Amino acid sequence: MKIQVKQGSPCQSRNMNLVARKAQENTEKVKTGLLKIKVRAQRVKALAEEKKETKLSEQEELLCKVDKIALSAEKSKGKEESHHEKEGLEGTV
Repeated sequence: MKIQVKQGSPCQSRNMNLVARKAQENTEKVKTGLLKIKVRAQRVKALAEEKKETKLSEQEELLCKVDKIALSAEKSKGKEESHHEKEGLEGTV
C-alpha cells in the first residue's frame, strides 16, 4: 500500500507563508512591547530608589543639624551656668 502525500496548491503555500510571516511579525511586536515595558519598569524602580536615597540623605542632614544645634545650646547653657556661679561666688567673698 502506497501513501500518497498531497501537496497543496501554490496559492495555499503562499497563504501559509503569509500567515506564518504575520504570526512572526506579531510575535516580534509583542516581544518588543514587553521589552519596552520591562525597561520602563526598571526606570521607575531606579527613580523610586533614587528618591528614597535622596530622602534618607536629607533626613540625615537634618538630624545632623539638630544635633549640632542641641550641642551648641548645651554649651551655651553650660557657659551661662558657670557665669552665674562665678557671680555668686564673688558676691559671697
